[in-house]
Amino acid sequence: MTDTAAGLGRRERKKAETRAALHRAALDLFAANGFRETRVSDIAEAADVAPATFFRHFQSKEEVALVDVMARINAVISGLEGRPDGEGPLAACQALVDTPEGAGLTPGADEIVVAGLIAVNPSVSGYFFWQMTKVTGRLAIEFCRRMGVGHTDLRPQLLASAVVGSLNAVLVTWLADPLTTDPQELTRRAFAALADGMDWPSAL
Repeated sequence: MTDTAAGLGRRERKKAETRAALHRAALDLFAANGFRETRVSDIAEAADVAPATFFRHFQSKEEVALVDVMARINAVISGLEGRPDGEGPLAACQALVDTPEGAGLTPGADEIVVAGLIAVNPSVSGYFFWQMTKVTGRLAIEFCRRMGVGHTDLRPQLLASAVVGSLNAVLVTWLADPLTTDPQELTRRAFAALADGMDWPSAL
């Protein structure tokens, strides 16, 4: 390895470590003090960096709160895009739930904290649902491909919105009782109900 490559490797590693420290500090402070009460300067101080460093890694408190959740959601969508082409949109969604990618729908301890932030902080929920509009668009593109139709067809757009709405219903139901409900099982039930209720032509 050249000196230049080694230097780049160290810099990238340092950047990743700083980003991880900021994210960890933010989640800990949000859990301890509340989202609105936590300032960017508090996060930077806890991570032992300058406040300006925070903005080199994240645009806002909302982004740092949701970065892992959105990464997991995008990994699930990538898993869906990798399903066999012969599966219809809902069949692919249902099959995905029981794969390693689908397991990303089950939140860990940090995601439980973040779900709570989404539930009670309008700025966090607004950022989350804005991000989910991008997810809906990505789903619609994938559903167009699986259905063999163009992007002006209403059906893949409608179905993508229905899938995202179902996942939102799962989130709300799970948040009402996070200790005894299983979000992965709720997702299975939601997709099954969606498949039963959609009166699609058999060709779809």
